[in-house]
Formats: sequence, C-alpha cells, structure tokens
Amino acid sequence: MLKGVSFRVLPISPNSAKKMIEKTKSAPILNGVRGTRPYDKGALRSILLVCSDLIEAYTDILEMDLNPVIVHENGISIVDARIILHPESRLPAPKNG
Repeated sequence: MLKGVSFRVLPISPNSAKKMIEKTKSAPILNGVRGTRPYDKGALRSILLVCSDLIEAYTDILEMDLNPVIVHENGISIVDARIILHPESRLPAPKNG
C-alpha cells in the first residue's frame, strides 16, 4: 500500500529485523497516529525472523512472498503466501485439484 520495502541478506538478527521495520515508509504509522494505539511491531519482527530461519533451514526455497501482512494492535495476519522452490528442488510438486 505504501510501497515501503526493506531488504537484508539472510540470515537476519533481531536487530536487523527491527531496523528493517524502522526503514519502511509505514514505520511512523506502526507507532500509532492520530490517537490510535501502536501496532504490534514485536509480532512483525518475529515473522521476519521466522521467515529468515525457514529459508535458511530449507535451501530448496528460492523465493517467499507474504502479501499482504496485516499488523494489528496485538498480532499479525498473513492474507496470502507464496513459496517458490528452486527448479531442481527435491521436493515433490503440489498436486492440482
């Protein structure tokens, strides 16, 4: 929505995850604006770290896209996720239908 992105080389540390969030255009909104309460940046940091760990653990993952990630006052929601595997992946392809 705000076209704010941040990139890092994996694996990321908790400090890197924090800085990634701070560098986005939406960072001020996450702190709460116009009387709204702050959003759960801790949950957002956690999902960044989980994704980093997952990609490091499963080297067949070529790309991961979580979009949109909705940050709530408490917790987050991931509406859609897409994981692309390396073409030579040993994992079986999903069955259609």
